[in-house]
Amino acid sequence: MNKNSFSFKDVFSRMQTRSFKSYAKNLWLPFAIIFILVFLDMLTKSLVESNVGLGQDIVLIPNFLSITYVLNDGAAFSILEGNRWFFIIVTSITVLLVLLYLIYDCDKLTLLMKISIGLIIGGAIGNYIDRLMLGAVRDFIQIIFFGYDLPLLGESFAIFNVADSAITVGTILLIIGVLIGYHKKEKKQDEQINTNTQPSE
Repeated sequence: MNKNSFSFKDVFSRMQTRSFKSYAKNLWLPFAIIFILVFLDMLTKSLVESNVGLGQDIVLIPNFLSITYVLNDGAAFSILEGNRWFFIIVTSITVLLVLLYLIYDCDKLTLLMKISIGLIIGGAIGNYIDRLMLGAVRDFIQIIFFGYDLPLLGESFAIFNVADSAITVGTILLIIGVLIGYHKKEKKQDEQINTNTQPSE
C-alpha cells in the first residue's frame, strides 16, 4: 500500500492475504488481554455492587486505600459527566478503528504495542458495557494521600476501577511504544538501508 495514500480497500486487501495461522500467532496475546481484562473488570464491579452499598466507604489501608462504591456517568475519573450517549458513540467508533488497526498491522507491531492496545481496548469495553447496561460506570477504588492535600490532586485521587487503570497503563505504554518504535522490523530495515548506502572500500 502506498504510504502517501490510504483506503479501506487496501486495508482489507492486505488483511485477506494473511493466513489464519498468522492471525492466531500475532493476535492471541492482545485478544487474551482484552477478554481477561473485561472478565476481571466485570467480576470486581459485580462483587463490589453485591457487597458494598452505594456511597459506602470500606477502609482497606488507613489514609491510603479504600473501597468506595459510586456510579460515574462521565468518562474515566469522572471527566465530562452527563454525556452517556456521547461516550457510547465515541467508544464504539474508537474501539472498532483500533481493532481494525490491530488486525491490519498485527504482524508488524511490537510486543509492547500489542499489550498496550489490548489494555486500552479491554478497559474501554469494560466501561462501555456499564454505560450500555446501567447508564453509568461502577467505580470503587479510592486512593487517599495519607491525609495530605496535594497541589492539583487534592486529598485523594479520583475514584476509579480496573478498566480505568487498564486504560491509563495502556495509554502510557502506547506512548512509550510509539516513541521507541512501534514496528518490530523498523530497526532491521534501517540497518539494512544504512549498510546498502555505505560506500564500498
